[in-house]
Amino acid sequence: MRFILYKATLTTIFLLLFSCSVNNKKSYINNVTLESGKWILINLNSQEVIKQNADRPIYLEFNVTDQKLTGFAGCNRLFGAFNSKGSAIAFSQIGSTKMICPDANIETDFISGLQQITRYQIDGEKLLLYNRTNLLLTLRLLTD
Repeated sequence: MRFILYKATLTTIFLLLFSCSVNNKKSYINNVTLESGKWILINLNSQEVIKQNADRPIYLEFNVTDQKLTGFAGCNRLFGAFNSKGSAIAFSQIGSTKMICPDANIETDFISGLQQITRYQIDGEKLLLYNRTNLLLTLRLLTD
């Protein structure tokens, strides 16, 4: 009898802990904003971004209060400003450090893409950045 009671108690505790962690994750995903953290580039011009240094992925961080943008473009750090209202967003004054990079194509395309963005959408943990007609950049929120 004691064994059955012990087993039932453990099962109940496990179910309570599991259900709480699932609910917290869902509420977090529902409350994602531009300022939720680092946004890691996963897709650029309809191409999956695979070749990245795991220690230093290409990313953006937003400071909504100051309307400032910081990040890493693959070889150089980047910085700039943005203006957003509703789903409209525009990036300006984008600059970067000027280190010599062996393969600057992704970096160049990434920065060029940012300058074309006119609107955004947050879908779960993804930030989708569009020009007037097409999805140009997809970023994923770094949750770890």
